[in-house]
Amino acid sequence: MSQTRLSPETIRSRVTEQLLAYLGAGHIEATKLPQTLNPQDFDFTDPERVKQIHFVLSSRVQRFLEALPSRLRQLKMTTTTRRRKTRGAIHGQVDWEETITRQAQQGFTDPTVFTIRTKVTQVQTPENQLVKKLLGIILAGVERLEELDPAWQPEQERSAAWLRKTLEEHVHLRALPAPEEISLTERELETVRRSRHELYTEAYRLYRCYQDFLADRLTNDDVREIYRETLIAPAETSTLFELYCLFEVIDAQTIGEPMLAEIEPGMSEFARLKTPDGHVEIYNNQGEPLNLSYPMPSDDELSETVPRVIRQQLAAKRATWDAQRELLDGNPHERYYQGQPDLLWLRFTDAGSEQELAEVRIGEAKYTRGTQRFKDGLEQLQEYLHLARWDGEFLIESEIPVSGYLFTDSVQTESDTAGLLTHIRMNDVDTPELEELFGGL
Repeated sequence: MSQTRLSPETIRSRVTEQLLAYLGAGHIEATKLPQTLNPQDFDFTDPERVKQIHFVLSSRVQRFLEALPSRLRQLKMTTTTRRRKTRGAIHGQVDWEETITRQAQQGFTDPTVFTIRTKVTQVQTPENQLVKKLLGIILAGVERLEELDPAWQPEQERSAAWLRKTLEEHVHLRALPAPEEISLTERELETVRRSRHELYTEAYRLYRCYQDFLADRLTNDDVREIYRETLIAPAETSTLFELYCLFEVIDAQTIGEPMLAEIEPGMSEFARLKTPDGHVEIYNNQGEPLNLSYPMPSDDELSETVPRVIRQQLAAKRATWDAQRELLDGNPHERYYQGQPDLLWLRFTDAGSEQELAEVRIGEAKYTRGTQRFKDGLEQLQEYLHLARWDGEFLIESEIPVSGYLFTDSVQTESDTAGLLTHIRMNDVDTPELEELFGGL
């Protein structure tokens, strides 16, 4: 048996690639991802808002902002020549050819009439407009990031205050319309793309990348790179290990042609898999499908036959909630038991127009090599197995097969099975073994 531990880097890389693959195919629901995987615990319910934040956190945008102060001094301007008729005083360069032509047309009766040529410099070019529009997009993302995480302290040129001041006070940028009012045609964007100025070519690439990012074009390498860098924020390895195990279980059932079904809005599953005679629903950190939530029993529900120690434990819970209300001025979550397994695997079969639950597998993941956390996982699994319900009946007492799986990094045990439980060492397991345990659909 291998003693080598799964490194955090291996886990993070594997989870990121799997998330990209399944998000891109619509096979998992982004709103079901653990909050700790989103940078600064962002809410996934507003996709554009979240994507703006992902975008500004990417290394390409950060490098663009870092180089921006010096590049803004080199904004491109166009110069045009305007001609105007004047009489008497001359202010500007005289266009003698035009002046003589005009005076000749008038019979040289008025020698004080001149045509003056004036050069006019303009900043309203497609290149500059795109830069301002892009900075508006970046500013919106940075503002939301700072709002969600006040402790975030970027470099000066990457802060919302600096970006806002630049847009409002830069002598050339302030002459352009507001970012949200700027609309560029494909022809104008092509003009920017052909620019030889690095500021404009990079602005073009970032703007196109942002458009593809919003449209979920995960075939774009730049979009995938943003996700690789920002999809998973620095998070506890234990949280990533949960998803690592989850994806390994999914992959064990999708060898060859993928069988993942598309997740539709409103579904509560993390993933759904097609089977020849039904489907499998997979949940992460959810106990609702198996009613793993119990309210505090009332005094009337406690008979005298209930051991006194249990009644005292319940009384201690009630006293704790009362103290929380008084000391913290809040409403505690008054549940006797609330179970949230890392993995719920429910297999349903077709029964006419109905779907019948045919099998349940419950999993708990512990990124550990120590026995104490292993014991904690065993206790949690046994609680799930004994308290899970379906149609008002305890699963363990029903005819529906139910089993438990404890995933660890590399805990060494005397046996891999005990009753309804199976221990899986993820550092030592290979795909065929997992396929044997979770495949055969």
